[in-house]
Amino acid sequence: MSLLQLENAGFYYRENEWVFRDVNLDLAAGQTLSILGRNGAGKSTLLQVALGLLPPAEGEARLDGAATTHLSAAKRARLACYLPQAENVSVAYSVTDYLLMGRTPYLGAFSSPRKKDRARVREVIAEMGLDSYADRPINELSGGEKQRIGFARALVQGSPLVVMDEPTAALDMGNQIRTLKKMRELAAEGYAVVATTHDPNQAFLLGGKVALMEKGKPVRVGEAAEVLTTDSLTELFGTPIQVRWDDQLRRHVCLGAKKIEER
Repeated sequence: MSLLQLENAGFYYRENEWVFRDVNLDLAAGQTLSILGRNGAGKSTLLQVALGLLPPAEGEARLDGAATTHLSAAKRARLACYLPQAENVSVAYSVTDYLLMGRTPYLGAFSSPRKKDRARVREVIAEMGLDSYADRPINELSGGEKQRIGFARALVQGSPLVVMDEPTAALDMGNQIRTLKKMRELAAEGYAVVATTHDPNQAFLLGGKVALMEKGKPVRVGEAAEVLTTDSLTELFGTPIQVRWDDQLRRHVCLGAKKIEER
């Protein structure tokens, strides 16, 4: 069964000024989806509609076959974890305590974290190489460090659908690659993984499905090698882009302009 479905979904903030319309997506366990588009194309809004954080103006969004409008917030959180672009944490929680909050959907209203919840946090800290951060206050970390911790909290939550809004935007090259590798590992373990990005090369590395979003136009969805072409990306981003096959890397790569033109 599909973990995430959008059927003829549309959304607007102002009546008749559609952010997107007629979006159809279907993502099952073990699949990945990269969403690309310009700034302001509606990628973040699409994620929020898909997760039930915003109600669709038309059509329907479903998680594990159930309409998001019929699911409680706790049930949605057990089905899908969401990593937004930025989360402002002003309280000086330790990283360990912050990660423990990822287990909240599985606890009662007045329950404390269980042994297995704390064990899961320790596992993720070790898995992600975050031992040196365990006792540090999260509000003192850099943007990139917070992004890594946010990704770790998504792993602690353990929902079958993992949805991330630009999860590598604040990361250095090494941590970008490590994050993409972990995303592929999650898919191989049976999770469904969704991520927005501005970098087509990341979509090629992740593989799987791709959605191209351009405000006011139909969303194009397909396999990465079919959708990410020289013509489609040049049109999408409004600048010359070339897609080539690299024999050494044995994958497609995306190249920008030959040089920055001087005025």
